[in-house]
Amino acid sequence: MKTGDRSGFGLAEMAVVMVIIAVLAAAAIPNFLRLKHRAIEASVKTNAHTVQLAAEVYCINTLGDYTDDPADLLPMFPEARPLRNPYTQGDVLFDGSVGDLDYAFTTAGLDYIITAFGKDDAGNPRPILVLRNL
Repeated sequence: MKTGDRSGFGLAEMAVVMVIIAVLAAAAIPNFLRLKHRAIEASVKTNAHTVQLAAEVYCINTLGDYTDDPADLLPMFPEARPLRNPYTQGDVLFDGSVGDLDYAFTTAGLDYIITAFGKDDAGNPRPILVLRNL
């Protein structure tokens, strides 16, 4: 806008631009947070599938027995490294906490149940995936 020999935007135009930016941000931020949450949960589910594959490889290597200790599966993980908890960035501890897994061994080496835990609205662990070989 030009008035006399001064040019630039006035206060009203700047306020309109700021309102438009605020509306766009208000719409985009919740979507970003939701997508981030879904990506983290997908990572936890991937960890559960990795443990399931490792348990099956262990069973093949031991001629039909599943382990009762998830630490025995470590050599079967990619690069034989512990899995990462996407919430804490620490190692998966198999303690059923947020972003962690639970490996339950049942019936004389024949069965296992792997539970992956996400986070509920209060920040508590909630099961998001259960894998079993029953």
